[in-house]
Amino acid sequence: MWQAIGFLLILSSAGDAVSTELALSRPGIRETNPLMQITEIRVGAKIAGTAFVWWITEWLHRRHPRIAWVVRVVGVTAFSYATQNNLRLWRGPL
Repeated sequence: MWQAIGFLLILSSAGDAVSTELALSRPGIRETNPLMQITEIRVGAKIAGTAFVWWITEWLHRRHPRIAWVVRVVGVTAFSYATQNNLRLWRGPL
């Protein structure tokens, strides 16, 4: 089960990365964070952030498994919310 939530973490992070680029391809949508306006920095930050969460939860899992579970579930939830929001922006108003 632990590896499954790790897989979901990576999958939801990838969904966030792809949906971010989709949303930004739509005219009128722009990244408001000045550092993240540069594509290479944005992609690198998403990869580094996901790797950091993965690493820290692996480390925590050996010492404090419950905390590690909470961190991974929060990570999956945050990435999933970001993906949903990006897709909403990409689709535009209904």
